[in-house]
Amino acid sequence: MFASNSDAIPTFKVVSLLISLLISYPAFTGQDQNKTYSDEDIVSGIRASLKSVIDSKKVHDDSPPNVILFLADDTNWFDIGPYDRLYDYTPKNAITPNIDKLAREGMIFTSAFTSTAMCSPTRQQLYTGIYPVKNGAYPNHGDAYTGTKSLVHYFKDSGYQVALAGKGHIAPQSVYPFKKIGKEAKDNSGESTFGIEAVSEFISDSQNKPYFLVIASHNTHGPWSRGDRS
Repeated sequence: MFASNSDAIPTFKVVSLLISLLISYPAFTGQDQNKTYSDEDIVSGIRASLKSVIDSKKVHDDSPPNVILFLADDTNWFDIGPYDRLYDYTPKNAITPNIDKLAREGMIFTSAFTSTAMCSPTRQQLYTGIYPVKNGAYPNHGDAYTGTKSLVHYFKDSGYQVALAGKGHIAPQSVYPFKKIGKEAKDNSGESTFGIEAVSEFISDSQNKPYFLVIASHNTHGPWSRGDRS
């Protein structure tokens, strides 16, 4: 989290930082409602877009990193494979191959916590770096205090484009002035989408300016009974 009394963000010595709390799910419907995307399609598409950005930055080692934050909805820590296998008392039934790969190639946090186990307060404490009882968004569906600064302000002040794809559930707009990309919607089966084409387009169009992108899935806030378990 970013400290509330800081006017700048840290400078990371990496090209792209991926923070993943996104649980994999069986199928994904993009903006084209007649086309279904698998987990592999989604990861491959975003990876290809990121590769083009990374390749363009190789000659500029001191350029600011791009940051992508994946957020899941109503997901317990042991619903994610790398954590599920760490402890003997967990169900051992989480199958999340894409997140497993990110964990192997990056890092996982074993001492992180949320001070309020509800949707909106959790998001707003993450974005502000301030406890819900202090930022004002302590009830679910609540608003942060006017004048509160969020990571959107800190990243913008450092020259970043800051965008959100998918679920918001945050307020007011002045505290979280994200650029909204894609469109959150549900198909007839209840599957949620944030528009993978819009995400890929945003990444591809951002080669000349660093970006902070939040991809907030509505899953797993819904049925788990879709798709092939394997």
